Amino acid sequence: MVRNYVRKSERQSWSMDSLQAAIDDIKANKLSLRKAAAVYGVPYVTIRRHLLGLVLKPGRLGRFQTVLDEKFEQELATYVIDMQQRFYGLSSIQLQRLAFDLAVKNGISHPFNAQKGRAGKDWISGFLRRHPNISFRTPEATSLSRATGFNQVQVQRFYSNLRKVLEDEKLSAQQIYNVDETGVSTVQRPGRILAAKGSKQIGKLTSAERGQNITAVCVTNASGVFNVPPAFIFPRKNMTATLLKGAPPGSVGYAVPSGWMDCETFIKWLHHFQQHVHATVEKKVLLILDNHASHRTLEVVDYARLHGIVILSLPPHTSHRLQPLDKTFFGPLKRYYNQACDHWLVANPGKRITPYDVASLFAEAYGKSATIPNAVSGFVSTGIFPFNPDLFCEADYAPSTVTDNASEYDQVASTTAVPSTQTNQPDASSSTFMSTLPAAIQLDSTSGPTSATGVQPNETSPSQFVVADVVAASQMESQPDVTEVTTVGVVYDDSGISRKMSVCHPPTVHVEFTPSGIIFGNSIVSETVDPVVDTSDPEQATGSSESGACGAVETVALTSPSEPCRVTCSEPASSTATKRISVLELTPLPKAPAVARKGRKRTAQASEIITSSPFKTSLMNKEVSVNRKSKKDETSTKKRNVKKSSQIKTKKSATVVDTKRQPSKVASRQKAGRKKDLAASPSSSDAECCLVCGENFDGAWVQCSICEQWAHEDCAELNDPLYYYCDNCRP
Repeated sequence: MVRNYVRKSERQSWSMDSLQAAIDDIKANKLSLRKAAAVYGVPYVTIRRHLLGLVLKPGRLGRFQTVLDEKFEQELATYVIDMQQRFYGLSSIQLQRLAFDLAVKNGISHPFNAQKGRAGKDWISGFLRRHPNISFRTPEATSLSRATGFNQVQVQRFYSNLRKVLEDEKLSAQQIYNVDETGVSTVQRPGRILAAKGSKQIGKLTSAERGQNITAVCVTNASGVFNVPPAFIFPRKNMTATLLKGAPPGSVGYAVPSGWMDCETFIKWLHHFQQHVHATVEKKVLLILDNHASHRTLEVVDYARLHGIVILSLPPHTSHRLQPLDKTFFGPLKRYYNQACDHWLVANPGKRITPYDVASLFAEAYGKSATIPNAVSGFVSTGIFPFNPDLFCEADYAPSTVTDNASEYDQVASTTAVPSTQTNQPDASSSTFMSTLPAAIQLDSTSGPTSATGVQPNETSPSQFVVADVVAASQMESQPDVTEVTTVGVVYDDSGISRKMSVCHPPTVHVEFTPSGIIFGNSIVSETVDPVVDTSDPEQATGSSESGACGAVETVALTSPSEPCRVTCSEPASSTATKRISVLELTPLPKAPAVARKGRKRTAQASEIITSSPFKTSLMNKEVSVNRKSKKDETSTKKRNVKKSSQIKTKKSATVVDTKRQPSKVASRQKAGRKKDLAASPSSSDAECCLVCGENFDGAWVQCSICEQWAHEDCAELNDPLYYYCDNCRP
């Protein structure tokens, strides 16, 4: 097939939407056939053929057909979107291999490359043309923590806490704030530039290979006002005013060795926040922030409760979806900051950007990005204000379903998929014939079907049977009790396999199967018994010709409206149908196995109202528990040290009387359990001087646990009260 085909014919210049609209108007008696053809621009013959059902594949011209039929391609398109929503998107090569495997497993003739085991470029380009809602995109790297952390349980907990605060405090947009930190570096990320075509490597000047990172703390409210000046955290021990040269007015700076927010620095920033918002207990403000440990201290809770600041934390690893500043502000801020750095390097050739220049460059970017639309859209896009807890749909939570444990519903469904031998438990299966019956006949399949002769069918293949409960319509008159078993004809289930239907139970009603339809009582249930066979589908084309048409008139036993009767299907009339292997059967959607955690379980964090009394109580209990444990450990350590210190091997120079001493560990405790007896006094060659200072024995002495040499206790500088290792043996 030509890759860049140019159409020469003007056939089918109309759209399928126009054709469908014309057919709808004709069926509604709004337009005649010729009038509809003139109004919608669709040929008269085309509309007529579609009305008569003579077109098996609408919208297709010519003799060329796709390798995979429309059903397979639709399955592929759905699978591609499902994988993309779960953050396991397919590459072009993966899709080509999947198409090849699908064709091979289903026995479809194909021109694909069998040596490479994948479809060609022409197929994938045609697939993208037939499905314009799919295209190649460059994904954004997303960690597993973020993919699994943004789940429906955590998000709905956050919205529940937010609803409670909004209802209790009656807050307006001016009282809802969001704070977040972001890093700005002395090495910018260059943007796109103009260059000569064909250039293999394009460079852009930066200050260094790796720069220093400065943390910027920004605040905004739901009304779009940036009334709290930003704060800067510099990676240094001492703060100097020179670092804030050119910063936005009112900005503050803090010196932290790590360069990141900590508990002490956050308390200082909270004072800075209170100076500008002027919150009180009577007029509270809401501060939404992430779940960092520096925001969840008892000191923070006490200060916030005292000044009327309600603090609400976001669920962990959800700031990319629920943080207003992350959604709409930090992106433009970083872009403008990189541009400012590029301009500075051009204006100052040969110079490097240092931490002393960051504040002025940040101020230039901050003035351009701190706009009302950016701030307001951040709160709207996260559903915080206006409050919208139904903002996210099931597709947004799809990545978290990969690691979700199997629900109780799934486990029950998996256990009931195979029918059992009981006959009083209904199932939700149905068949094509049952879907054509009147509304008065309700489906009630059972897990244990009974055959036409009353004998239980073969239990090794229960999936070959379909059972339904037929309830007579209320307008039907009850008949005398009659018990009989009769065959009503041949029907087809959803897989296209023909089956013989039999019924047992009293009394009777007239049912007639004719080539024009199924007559139930005095009404026609459907236009035809035989399903429409698509010759391009190997599943329907195979084995469907053996069924034939049903024209026999049989008697069906029905009970009164309150007593259902059983309708069963015998074994398939044709077993030559080929099983169709779907895309999900070939490559299921990713699902992580449920793994039981071992050892100590870590307490999972969630969204919390940090200033609430329950959370403060939990912090106080945790602090008391930690203090109690530390005191207990300190006491036990002291007792152990006192006990061990009494076991140190000491001696006086004038009193060397012991012949045996306590055993000690050797080789830096590398061989546990192996002990060695040491002599009570130094040997004659080593007993004359200290191994450290070289002087004679005088006063208290200790012995090395490895080389067994002696040294003055003052020269040894004991760190361990139980063991001593000399400089030569120290590990």
